[in-house]
Amino acid sequence: MEIAMKKYLFFIFLSFCILLLGCKEDLYKKEYPKPPQGASLKASFTFADVNNTKFRIGRNNEPVTVRFTNTSFNDAGSTYYWIFPDSTVKTNNGSLAVTYTFKSPGRYTVKLIVESARVVASTEQVVNILPAQQFGQPLYFTDGSTRISVVYLNNNAPIKEEIPLTFSTIRGLVADTTASKQTLYVSDNGEGKIYKVVIDEVGEVTRTVVAENLSSPLGLALDYREKKLYWCNGTTIFRVDLTKPMPITPEVYSTGYTDIRRLAIDDATGKIYTNEYGAVPPTGIWSVTRTSGTRTAEIPATGGGIGIAVGAGRLFYHDFSGTGNHRIRAVSLSNLTGPSIDYGDVGANDIQDIVYSAVTNKIYWGDIGPSAANPSDTGGRQIYRANPDGTNIEPNWIPNIVVRNLALGKVVQPQP
Repeated sequence: MEIAMKKYLFFIFLSFCILLLGCKEDLYKKEYPKPPQGASLKASFTFADVNNTKFRIGRNNEPVTVRFTNTSFNDAGSTYYWIFPDSTVKTNNGSLAVTYTFKSPGRYTVKLIVESARVVASTEQVVNILPAQQFGQPLYFTDGSTRISVVYLNNNAPIKEEIPLTFSTIRGLVADTTASKQTLYVSDNGEGKIYKVVIDEVGEVTRTVVAENLSSPLGLALDYREKKLYWCNGTTIFRVDLTKPMPITPEVYSTGYTDIRRLAIDDATGKIYTNEYGAVPPTGIWSVTRTSGTRTAEIPATGGGIGIAVGAGRLFYHDFSGTGNHRIRAVSLSNLTGPSIDYGDVGANDIQDIVYSAVTNKIYWGDIGPSAANPSDTGGRQIYRANPDGTNIEPNWIPNIVVRNLALGKVVQPQP
């Protein structure tokens, strides 16, 4: 009887231990999810904006607080190290979310290190904190060849933001102001591709290939009426129909040039203008139309150049008048060979691009200087702006940047 009782009690004790171990196993699974069989330790996490500020600094410089949640498959007893820009948080609780407050805009790398008895794993992600919401017409530009930046045209001093994308060698930029979101077309000379870039209201960016396997694509022009995108590569003008599925096979539209790098379209007439920098055909302003790729000489007696733009009833163009003498001229679209407005010597090196904003009634141009011929010329590497009649020229409107391309986007209205 006594032996039987002992067996009975031992059976009860053993059952209790099994039950307890099962409960602990369930608890373990809940707090520290085990990796699937055969999987290794893997660190991962998610993050979210605590106050729904869309990761944007407030108008009164209110900071952005972000919650980071561990989603790793870990061993029980692991230690977690959250590496933030200026601090490290250590915890033994894998289910504990941590927060960090970002006080200024920028791209910040956050790293999670998971250390167990078996192995150490880590992962990192970039948190993009946006500046306070800006408003006005966005002016996009390249600073160098790989990144696109933006400022907003309003009554405030320009504040430069970077678009979180990297390219190989940007040589053309144009915006579609009729699209529902900020939309850019970018020619990447290095990759031989043209991209469509869409930027939503919270700064998320998507990139789609429009055309590929291209030979050195350069300047771009967008025909809003016909939904066609034009570009040049120095000797030829191409175009694609943007209503077709991407990537699109380009059409050779106009040939016989020597050195054309930018295009400008007059929506009213359908003329596409280009500025010939080469010697054959002669330097000067040439045009084709949206219905014919046959070249027409418009302003033959110029020194040649790069930048060209249409706006305010005028054609603006870069005129290279000799070593170190880079001018902007403007003529009436109704009388291209008539009197021109001479802005003077307003570039240390080639004036790579020109745009006109109807919102501000200003033209903007970029100078990549100094040139090899004039390395001490300090007038370059900046964005200028001026009135379309050549008055009120403002050098160094944005200083210390190497600008090759400019594009004006869709107006952003002030938010309440």
